[in-house]
Amino acid sequence: MPQLAVDGAELTYDDEGPRDAGTAPLVFLHGWTADRHRWDHQMAHFAPHRRVIRLDLRGHGESSGTGARTIEDLARDVTALLDHLGVGRFVPVGHSMGGMTAQTLALAHPGRAGEIRVPTLMVHGYHDIQLPVRQMLRLAKDYEDAEIRVLDAGHELPVEKPAELTAVLDRFLDRPPARA
Repeated sequence: MPQLAVDGAELTYDDEGPRDAGTAPLVFLHGWTADRHRWDHQMAHFAPHRRVIRLDLRGHGESSGTGARTIEDLARDVTALLDHLGVGRFVPVGHSMGGMTAQTLALAHPGRAGEIRVPTLMVHGYHDIQLPVRQMLRLAKDYEDAEIRVLDAGHELPVEKPAELTAVLDRFLDRPPARA
């Protein structure tokens, strides 16, 4: 398991799939108290034909260091890892806190966070009590062309409905990026 020292932490990560796939790598980011293995199903699906990177955020899983104080701190860690791996453009995919980190990366690196699409894909669990559907819909209205998918699950979509989530991601990623 490879690790990278970043600002007092050792970040554990996986980097799989072909480097010459002709698409930007997917970068999977887990939620709070989780780890990179939340994305096992998606890694197994996408890695045979696309570069896929996932990491244990600092203080989670097999990564050391105290937890980050802000989402921006986590985004800086991810950026350091991507720089280390020589990744230019990438597609961030996040769950919960990882979703906030993905948004922060996309906003901080608009030319680098490749294949960001309009519409934006928002996948949500119907039975999510941490962020109920009505709250997600309020957030989604700020994304004019948001594509919303609600699955019969709770908050932990990557582990509760891994095949369904992977299918939604696959269909979304197979579309050509929208042009502004």
